[in-house]
Amino acid sequence: MTFSIVIPTLNRPDVLEETLVSIRKQSRQPERIVIIDQSSDNRTKVLCRQYREVLYIHSTVKSSSIGRNTGIDTVDSDIVFFLDDDVELLPDYFKTILNTYEKDDSIVGVQGWVRKYHSFGRVSNLIRKVFLFEHDSGRMRLLSTFLGTNFEKRPPETTEIEWCNGCGFSVRTSIAKKEKFEAYFFLYSLAEDRDFSYRCSKYGKLLMNPAAEMIHKVVNISRLPSEKKTRMTYVHQMYLIAKNHGWSFKTSSAYWWNVFGRLLFKLLPALTFKKDKRDDFKNNWVSFVYVLKKRKTITNNDIDDFNKWLMR
Repeated sequence: MTFSIVIPTLNRPDVLEETLVSIRKQSRQPERIVIIDQSSDNRTKVLCRQYREVLYIHSTVKSSSIGRNTGIDTVDSDIVFFLDDDVELLPDYFKTILNTYEKDDSIVGVQGWVRKYHSFGRVSNLIRKVFLFEHDSGRMRLLSTFLGTNFEKRPPETTEIEWCNGCGFSVRTSIAKKEKFEAYFFLYSLAEDRDFSYRCSKYGKLLMNPAAEMIHKVVNISRLPSEKKTRMTYVHQMYLIAKNHGWSFKTSSAYWWNVFGRLLFKLLPALTFKKDKRDDFKNNWVSFVYVLKKRKTITNNDIDDFNKWLMR
């Protein structure tokens, strides 16, 4: 079984190098590593020249989703792995994932265990569950708000899941070429992993094999400012609910209930009068007003207005 790797990157050559080093240490090596570089300088290009197995592609379009689609178009292996540029793979990661595919032809996607650095705590987790937020549960489920639950603890064996974590997962290439990532998302492309893996799951099973393990470093370089990330959260969530489930009374009620919880969570810290907390609440309130005004166009799969603002 052959495999390739697709990694979009933006101004993170030092972190990307650590990822490439961890790939080279694996017992199974890919046919090709496709780096889609959206950086503003040539440091990443210089780095990639040191790796013969890397196919370097420079793109002026800053979009994780579109970058991944570019990678999909260039590979013809059996399996394609999508990795963030700030991950570290533990030994035998690829070998373990590929062995999982070989056991069952109905498997369309597999991810490994992503080491967690925190959990929500019992009370916080309960509140998050009530308001349909991401929360810890027995497995990775996709909620009606198009947010995902995660494992409360590492499962003892391979387990079926409903979505895959974008920092590192794999899909049969034939399915990836049919579905592609959401090409309407730019920059951070928040939630493109849930959307893509959900659509892939219609062809077969998604699995998480805890024996394959990675570390996601969550590096802050080139991440969105809070104002843009907050509005992206509101817009992309509404867009994906309408796109995948339709904008009905049931789905819209779930969305607005989640938004109410989001604003409530942000109000209480803002009352401490700390500037960062006040700014966070303001960003959420402005985002709420924006989706309230634009809900008809967003739920009709039109986010041009948001994208123009985002790319300014």
